[in-house]
Amino acid sequence: YLEGMYNNRGFWRWFEYLFSASILFLVVAPLLGIRNVETLWCLVALMATTQLFGWLTERVSSECIDSVRLNPGNCCGWTLRRRWRPGTLLLRLQCHLLGYLPYLVAWGLVLHQYRLNMELLADLVPPFAQWSVLSGFFFYTCFGFVQLTLQLLTFGPSLYWIGEIVYLVLSFTAKANFGVVIILNSLMEDSMYDTILGAFRGDAALSQAVC
Repeated sequence: YLEGMYNNRGFWRWFEYLFSASILFLVVAPLLGIRNVETLWCLVALMATTQLFGWLTERVSSECIDSVRLNPGNCCGWTLRRRWRPGTLLLRLQCHLLGYLPYLVAWGLVLHQYRLNMELLADLVPPFAQWSVLSGFFFYTCFGFVQLTLQLLTFGPSLYWIGEIVYLVLSFTAKANFGVVIILNSLMEDSMYDTILGAFRGDAALSQAVC
């Protein structure tokens, strides 16, 4: 673990995200009305691909680190002696930016379905649905901004440990957000979500959707 932190390669993180982020999408998407199996698998694959680009960025960037003795950086009293090798920004950023392609496609499908639900159900859509979608998109996007910030900072390699802490906080917050919403409003008996869907589609349609 410490060796990975020093080399700016958190393979454990991206391996965990490969499954957890994809599974969360697999759970949340049906709650928004995406029930087509092929579409769900595509969403899972897109999110998994996004995590692979995150790992690829760190793998490539770890080969672009220099140690400096003269003119070190400083951050809150910490002396920063590890920096990105000059001239490697484009190489490092291209891996990171490519990861936004599958990410935006996946969220585009989810947000499109959410918009359709809002148009169909109007005032019947419960507040938790909007909170779940928008906050989920916000937290997930923050993960990318953390890596982008570390890539843009000259002494980013020396600050990698701060990024690790931020990743842990974001990971817990994002999963807790989805977990609480799903448990309280979708999985519990007589939950609000199934009650609304039952009233809108009828009991037969609801039973078929659940199956």
